[in-house]
Amino acid sequence: MSRRTDIGLKVTFVESLADTVAPLVQYLNASDSTRDLFDVDHVIVPNAGVRAWLLQQIASQVGTSSLGHDGIAANVSIKYLGELDALIGRRAMGSDPWAVGPLSMTVLSVINKHTGSFSSHIERMGGGLKAARLMSDRFDKYHARRPSMIVEWEAGRATLAPAVGDVVGNGEHAIEATPLDASDVWQYDLWRLVREEVDAQPWPVVVEEMLADPSLLNDSDLPPRLLVVGLQSLSVRHVRALQLLSQHLSVEVVLVHPSPALAAQWALDASRVPVSVGVAPLPVRVNSFEDNVDSMVSMWLRGAHDAQMVLASQGVSPALQTLSDVTAADDLLHSLHNAVRAGVATHSAFTPGDRSFQVHRAHNLGRQVEIARDAILHAFHDIKGLEPHEVVVICADVEAASPLLEAAFSREVNGKPLPFIVADRGLRQVDDGAALLNNLLTVVTGRFSITDIMTVATSPLVMQKFGASSDDVSSWYRLIERTRIRWGSTADHRKRKGVLSDENAHTWVAGLQRALVGALLPDAEPDIDFGGTVPLPDLDAADLESVGRLSAIVSAMSSLEQLANTTAELPVVQWADAVEETLALVSIDIKGELDDAREAIDTLRGYVRDARGNDVSDLAVTFEHFVEQLQEQISSAPGRQPLRTGAVTATSAVPLRGVPFKVVCLLGFDEGTMRAGEAEGDDLVTRQMFMGDIDPRIDQRRSILDAICAASHRVVVTCNGRSIKNNAEVPLITPLAELLDLCERCGVEEDPDNKGFLQVEYQHPRHFSSPRNFIEGKIVPGMVWSHDDVALRSITEEHTKTQAALQADVAVARMAEQSEDHPYRVISPRELESFMRDPLSAFVRSGLGINTWNNEEDDEPATIPLELTQKEIGHLRGNLASAVQSGFSATHWTRVNTAVGNIPMGAYGSQLAEAIVGRVDELSGVASDWGIHLDDLIPYEVRIPYAGGEVAGNVMVFPASQSHIAIVDLGKRSTKSESNLRHRLGLWLLLLRASGYQIEGAIAVVVGEETRDGVKHPTTIWHYVQLQPSMSQESARQKVQGLAVMFEEAVKSPFPKFSGTIDQMLKGEVKKAEDAFDSYLSMSNKSNDGEEYKYLQTMECLVYGTNPKFDDVFGAGSPIVDFYKRLAAVKLEQDDDIAKDLGLKNVPPTNVPAGKKKKRYIYA
Repeated sequence: MSRRTDIGLKVTFVESLADTVAPLVQYLNASDSTRDLFDVDHVIVPNAGVRAWLLQQIASQVGTSSLGHDGIAANVSIKYLGELDALIGRRAMGSDPWAVGPLSMTVLSVINKHTGSFSSHIERMGGGLKAARLMSDRFDKYHARRPSMIVEWEAGRATLAPAVGDVVGNGEHAIEATPLDASDVWQYDLWRLVREEVDAQPWPVVVEEMLADPSLLNDSDLPPRLLVVGLQSLSVRHVRALQLLSQHLSVEVVLVHPSPALAAQWALDASRVPVSVGVAPLPVRVNSFEDNVDSMVSMWLRGAHDAQMVLASQGVSPALQTLSDVTAADDLLHSLHNAVRAGVATHSAFTPGDRSFQVHRAHNLGRQVEIARDAILHAFHDIKGLEPHEVVVICADVEAASPLLEAAFSREVNGKPLPFIVADRGLRQVDDGAALLNNLLTVVTGRFSITDIMTVATSPLVMQKFGASSDDVSSWYRLIERTRIRWGSTADHRKRKGVLSDENAHTWVAGLQRALVGALLPDAEPDIDFGGTVPLPDLDAADLESVGRLSAIVSAMSSLEQLANTTAELPVVQWADAVEETLALVSIDIKGELDDAREAIDTLRGYVRDARGNDVSDLAVTFEHFVEQLQEQISSAPGRQPLRTGAVTATSAVPLRGVPFKVVCLLGFDEGTMRAGEAEGDDLVTRQMFMGDIDPRIDQRRSILDAICAASHRVVVTCNGRSIKNNAEVPLITPLAELLDLCERCGVEEDPDNKGFLQVEYQHPRHFSSPRNFIEGKIVPGMVWSHDDVALRSITEEHTKTQAALQADVAVARMAEQSEDHPYRVISPRELESFMRDPLSAFVRSGLGINTWNNEEDDEPATIPLELTQKEIGHLRGNLASAVQSGFSATHWTRVNTAVGNIPMGAYGSQLAEAIVGRVDELSGVASDWGIHLDDLIPYEVRIPYAGGEVAGNVMVFPASQSHIAIVDLGKRSTKSESNLRHRLGLWLLLLRASGYQIEGAIAVVVGEETRDGVKHPTTIWHYVQLQPSMSQESARQKVQGLAVMFEEAVKSPFPKFSGTIDQMLKGEVKKAEDAFDSYLSMSNKSNDGEEYKYLQTMECLVYGTNPKFDDVFGAGSPIVDFYKRLAAVKLEQDDDIAKDLGLKNVPPTNVPAGKKKKRYIYA
C-alpha cells in the first residue's frame, strides 16, 4: 500500500476527557477505501483508567445499529506513550539496551572498569549496583526530559540542553548550549563510556536523524493512522516523535485543556514564542496569569499554559475548542466548573442545602473513611439513578487507606453489601507469591525477628507447602514464648549483625533444637544435654511434626542468609537462582502461585541478558544491592487493576485522572500526602528550567482540579481538621485552602453557626458513635449524617447523654443478648478472685471477652533481653526454689538457665543470679520450718453449684505440714501485693471449705528485701490466714453462691470503682467522690512493676471512654452504689477484731536484723 508523506500532524484541544469520545468515535467510524478491513486501529492514551473507560465508550458507540449503544470494541489497540518508541523502531531492535534495567548493568560494567575516574561519585551513591542503578535512572531521565542534551552528548559536546538565545541578525533566535560545569562533566564522561559499550543509538538521536532523513524509518509495518487522545500535554521528545511519524502516517492528537477561555487567551502568548525545533522554550513571565483571570485557576492550570507554549515552540498550532455560552450554575460544583472554563469566578447565591461540593473535616484517616462512606450513601439517596460504578474514591495515600476502606465498606447497608473495590495496588499487595518473596527477602537481610519469620511461616503458600494448620501456628507461637526466642538465626548470624558473643540463647536454632530434643526425651528437670541443648519439657513425639515444619522453614531461610552474608559478591544470575530455590523450598507452586514472583526474579536476569558489555554476565554484586533491585521490582510492578468493575472504586489520583464520574470523593488530602520530592544535587535537569518541565506542586493541584471537573453531580473532600490528640484545629493543606478561597469567590459565605468556616465545611466529632451523628442538622444541615446501625442502637432517647454513657449502654445491651445464648456459666476460682478485687473485671473479661492480662499488642522486639521485669524475676525465683528442693544445686540451675536465656547475659545477669540464689536460700529456711514442698504444686478441685451455673476449677497451691496450704510470692514486695495474697488465700480457703476439704490454715510467704541504715537486708514475711473457726461447710457454700450471683450480675452490667470514688459514695461523701473521680481520670503514676500507668490503660476507660462524666456513671438512678452495698453483705472480709481477740494480730519479728516477720489474719 502506497503512503503519503505530506499528511502532517493534527492537534486539537478539547475541554474534558468526556469530550474526547466524539472525535475518537468519529476516527474509528471513518472509512477509507484504501484501508484493509482487518487493519488494526492504534490509539494512545495516558493511563490504564482512561483505557478501560474508553473501551466501554467505544463498545457502546462504535458499530452500533439503529437502536444505539449496542456496538463493539474490536480491532482497536489502545496503548500508552511508550508505544511511540515501538512504532519508530524498537520492534526491529528487540530488547532496548537503553532501558533502565539493562542500562544499570552496563553502567556497572563501566564503573568497575574505570573505578578511579568516578570513585568519589560512586561511593557517594552507595557503590556497586546501587550506584549503577541510580545513574541509569538519571540517564533515562535525561533521555526523556532533556533529549536535546543527549543529542549534544552524542555529538561529543559536553553541554547542558540547548536553549533559545538572543535574536541574531536575520531576526531568528540563536540556539545556545551552555558547557557543563567542571563538577558535572563526570556524568558526560560516564555516559560516553556507556555509549561505547551500547551498540545502539539513544532514542533522541534516532528520532532527530530520522526527521532529517525520513527514509531511515522503515514504514512497511507502520499502521495507516494513529490517534493520541486524552493527554494533557506533550513533551518536546514526544512532539518530535509524532512529527516523525506524521511524515509516514496520519497522526491526530486530542489533548485536554479544561479552560477554553484561557486557551484562547494563551494562544496570543504562544504566537510570540519563537520556533525552536527540538528545543523547549525557556520560562517567561506571562501577563495573563494576572490580568482578567482568576488567580487560582490560572496558577493551577500553569501546566496547560506550558503545554501550549511547548507545541508552539515546535511549530505546532493546535485547534482550540470555542468556549460555549457560560450559563448560570444551579449549584456550587457547576460554579466551580464555570470558573475553570471561563477563567473567572462568578459570585452567585449559595444555598445551605447545596451538597454538590462538600469539605468534611475529621480527626484522622480512619474517621475520614467512615465519613466518606456516609457521604457516598447520602449521594445514593439524593442522586436519582446513581449506580456504584459512577462513584470513585481518589486517595492521596491509597496504601494507607486501603485496609481502612475495605473494613468500612464491607459493612452491609440495610442487609445488602455495597459493591466496592480497591484498585491501583502494587503487585505485592494483590499477589501472595510476590508478597511471600518480599517478606522472605526481609527476613534474610534482617535480624530474623519473630514478626518477620512468622509473617513468612504463616503465609498461605508456606502453610500449604508444609501442610500446616492454625493449630500449628498456635503451637509455634507458644514454642517461641517458652523458648524465649528473640532474634538471630544462630550465634554466628548475630555476630554478622554486630553482636560479638558466642551465646546461642534466644536464637531460632537454639530454641528449635530445645523443642526437638524435648519432644524426643521424657520430661525431667531442665538439664544440659546433647551438645549443650537444654530439652524443652512438656513436649512429646506428637509435637515433632509441628516443630519440624517450623524448623524446615527457618532452616531454608537461614541457609540463604548464610550464603548472602558469608559471600561478598556473586553474579546477578546466581543470586537470582539462590533466591528462587529458597522460594521453592518454602512455598507451594502447583497452579502458578509463584508465577509473578518468578517473573520479578527473571526480570533481573533479563537485565543481564539485555545489557551490553563483554563482562556483564560475570559482574558480581552484593546480595544487599541485588535485594534492593528485586524489592523495587516487586514494589513498583502494578498488580491487577480492576478499574471498571461496576463497583465503587477506590484508587490513587493517577489511574482514573479526568475520567468522568457522577460522584468523586477526594480522601485523605492532608499534610505529608502532597509533598514535592527533593531533587538530587547533581541532577542536570535541575540546572535548567524549561516550559513543559513538571512542577509537582502545580501537577498535584491540577489533579485535584481534574477530579472536580470530572464530577457531574457531587464532590466530597475529606481531610483532617482537628488534632486527634487535643482536638485543636489543624490548618488545611495549602491546595485545599486555595480551593476554599475559590468557593468563597463563587459565593459561599461564612457559616453563621461556625465562625471562621465556610458553609461547605462540616466539622465531625472524633467518635463514629457520637450522638451528633444522629441528630438532624448537627453535621450537615437538613440531614441525619450517620448510617451506622451499631452506633445508632447505642443512642437512647436522651441525646444529651455523653459518649461514655452511650458506650456503656451498648455494652450492656450486647451482654444481655449474649446471656440468652449462654444460660449456664462456669466461674473459675481466678475469675472469682478478680471479681472480688474489682467487679468491673467480670464485665470486661467474662462479658466482653477482652483479655486484660496481656493486652500489649506490640510484637516481641528483635533484641536480646538484657534486663528482666519483676514478674520474670519472680518466676525465676520460684523456679530455683523448686529445683533446689528437687536436689539441683543453685550453681547447676544458674548454668542451665543462662544457657536457655532465662538469665540475661553479662554483668546484670550474673548479679541477678546471685541475688536470686540469696533470696531463695532465705525462702528455703521458712519453707523448711512450715514443711512447704516447693517442688510439688498440687491442684485442689473445687465445684460449688449455684442457680446460674457453678464455681468450678482447680486451686493450685503448695502443700504444707499439718493440713496447711501455701503460696509463695518471690516478686517485688508491696503493701498491695501482700494484701492481694492474703485475700487470695482467704478466698481459696473459703472455696476449699465449701468443697468439703479440711484445711486448717494457709501460709503466704513473701520474700523480699528491706533497707535499714542504708543497707539492704533479705527479709521473709509470712502471713498466716485462717477462716473464722465457726464457719461451717454449708455457710461457706452459701457465701460462695452469693458471690457467684453477684458475679452474674456484674457480667451483664458494668459496676466500676473508679479507684476510691466508690468508697466515698458508700460513705455518702458525694463531693469527695467527685474529687476522687476527677483525680482518677487525670492520674499518671507508676504501677507495682515500675511501668507508667494511666487512666487510658484502665478497664474503666475501656468501658466508659476517655472522657466520662461523673453524673453519667454515679448520678441519680445509678445502680452502682446499691450493687456495692449488696456485695459487701456477701463478700469475704478480713476481720481484724477476731484476730485480735485470738491474740494473733501481729507477732513481732523473731530475728532482727535478718527480719523474718510474722502476721496472722482471720477471714470471716
